Amino acid sequence: MKFGESQGGGLIGQSVRRVEDARFVTGRGCYTDDIQLEGMAFGVSVRSPYPHAEIRAIDTTAARAAEGVLAVYTAEDIADYGMLPAIQLPGSVATPRPVLASGRVRYVGEPVAFVVAQTRAQAIAAAELVDVDYAPLAAVGSMEAALADGAAQIWPEAPAISCSTGISATKLLSRPPSPMPTTSPACA
Repeated sequence: MKFGESQGGGLIGQSVRRVEDARFVTGRGCYTDDIQLEGMAFGVSVRSPYPHAEIRAIDTTAARAAEGVLAVYTAEDIADYGMLPAIQLPGSVATPRPVLASGRVRYVGEPVAFVVAQTRAQAIAAAELVDVDYAPLAAVGSMEAALADGAAQIWPEAPAISCSTGISATKLLSRPPSPMPTTSPACA
């Protein structure tokens, strides 16, 4: 009897023949990107190239005038919708999670504007016309750098790096590395 084999002929531990592969490897599969519906529009996010920067201004004039553009949104346009939901862990500092950044970006790729157009190509072209004036701010690229005196603070409301369980980053860095952690060492 093979490992996982049951007297009733179960499938645990057995090879299962896949039936969907042929259509995908022959180009006949249907992916979400293949779906075209009548009246469908396409959206493209304009994202920050900076890990930390002030947003001085966002000019969407050229993008709004571009061919096929249905709408261009910034944080100001969608402020009434509020923030994205986020889990608040005990002992952690609540930080806002906006759909689009307002005033400051805090990571590379953070969305700052959203363009909606009739075609994907039009949305991409219009997104490239959005002019964002950034003032780059100091950023850190490692936990060690973040702990250094005078390190940049991404969230002024949360000046110290800590896990929701109260373990400080300094304490975490002083631990010997685990050979193979099964959970996050910071919150274990």
